[in-house]
Amino acid sequence: MKRILLAALAAAFAIGMSGQNGTAVDTAEQRLSSIQNGIRMRLKKTVRLFVQTDSLLHKYGAIGNVPADALKQMTAGLEDAFRQQEEFFRQSLEENRDNLIPARLIAQYGKQIETYSQVFRNCESLSEHAAAAHADSIPAHVLFSALSHLELQWDDVSRFLETYPYKDHDMLQPIRQEIALCTRTRPGKPFTDFTMAGPDGTPRRLSDFVGKGKYVLADFWASWCGPCRAEMPSLREAYNRYAAKGLEIVGISLDSDKRAWMQATEQMGITWPQLSDLKGWKNEAAVLYGIHSIPATILFDPEGNIVATGLRGEALRDKLAEIFK
Repeated sequence: MKRILLAALAAAFAIGMSGQNGTAVDTAEQRLSSIQNGIRMRLKKTVRLFVQTDSLLHKYGAIGNVPADALKQMTAGLEDAFRQQEEFFRQSLEENRDNLIPARLIAQYGKQIETYSQVFRNCESLSEHAAAAHADSIPAHVLFSALSHLELQWDDVSRFLETYPYKDHDMLQPIRQEIALCTRTRPGKPFTDFTMAGPDGTPRRLSDFVGKGKYVLADFWASWCGPCRAEMPSLREAYNRYAAKGLEIVGISLDSDKRAWMQATEQMGITWPQLSDLKGWKNEAAVLYGIHSIPATILFDPEGNIVATGLRGEALRDKLAEIFK
């Protein structure tokens, strides 16, 4: 995952944002620049943590071999970095609710999202040396775009725009269209069914699991994704603790290599159902649910309605503890 993330950043560095023609006064431009610099500082920390995570996993060969203390520290570090990014971005939006800075930030996000999707799908490696260089040299607006792609959820944007005075501004039209397409993943919405093969090639439907009286966590992951692997101990713990109480997990792999997929499930002790069409980033379930980055999760209630999306780490543990208390 780190290699793909950094390759995406490198590609975006080359692409740049030269097409932006801001009309705000100098003070607004300075404020926007300050926000982007703040985002850059926080994302640089996350990029380094991705590098460290990937290096640790390669050092020990498999997630199960990583010492418990090191694994706990690694996971906590990533969760804290993600929280800092999200809090800073949301605070920046709220503090500028009375001007067009949020519109410009959100519009940049929308323009970069497809670029990042393509880069993530096509790029697979970036050396450690290049990673270190890019982490220190990529401009703030590019780091913002990467942050947005990884951490900003469409629901967050939608909620902000509901009461944003400039929500009907022309620059936000593409965002409004994208939000309309993503309504199927909002809490309370019923699941959208799909069919995909299991490891033995037998076609299974999501409806074989969802809407059958259990809470179901759909986990989008891949064998090559370091952060996905880092999440597996938490998922395994949740499954062992709550499966008998009514929790099911369905893994949806974005692998394209079946052998790598099967090896990863064995190495990490994954015992819950697995599905994949081996189409990588063109995975039909991922496209259907608007999954642009992994790890990603969708939690369904016993009736098949969406409870929450994007739960991982502590947030997932807290939600499951609340449900199965």
